[in-house]
Amino acid sequence: MKMNRYWILMNVLIIGCCTGCLSQEASEAPSGDIVLTITGAITQFTSGDSYQFDMETFSSLPYSTITTPDPHLDATIEYGGVLLSDMLEKVGAESSATTITIVATDGYTAVVNISDLHLGILLAYTADGQNLMEKEGGPIKLIFSEEAQKLYGPEAWAWWVTTVEIS
Repeated sequence: MKMNRYWILMNVLIIGCCTGCLSQEASEAPSGDIVLTITGAITQFTSGDSYQFDMETFSSLPYSTITTPDPHLDATIEYGGVLLSDMLEKVGAESSATTITIVATDGYTAVVNISDLHLGILLAYTADGQNLMEKEGGPIKLIFSEEAQKLYGPEAWAWWVTTVEIS
């Protein structure tokens, strides 16, 4: 009889653990001012149904640089920040997701195909080694490598990015 109770208890624990592994996971919420909110087809959350970043948390993601001509500033700039592909991994983007909609503070939107991320598409927060200022589109700006600019024109660049919607 004791052995049956033991096996029942073990099965309940195993099933509970497996169910927990399959459920959506919550990550620690940022403590600073929110600079970026990710919504949509994601499996990791910090607040309700979104993943929010303060600048400290966002800048702790893998840092990449892309030197590219900026069509709005008529200069070639070394931008630094987080590749969209790395951000998708952090928030657990669902494998069925196909598009990313970038939303700026003024309501402007740009759409990027997930299949194009290998071309070099970055949420930048530095330009030539300095933090992006508001007048330069900061604190977070969507930029495209020279290769990605063959598919995405100047109108796809987004300044003052605040929200990313994955679908």
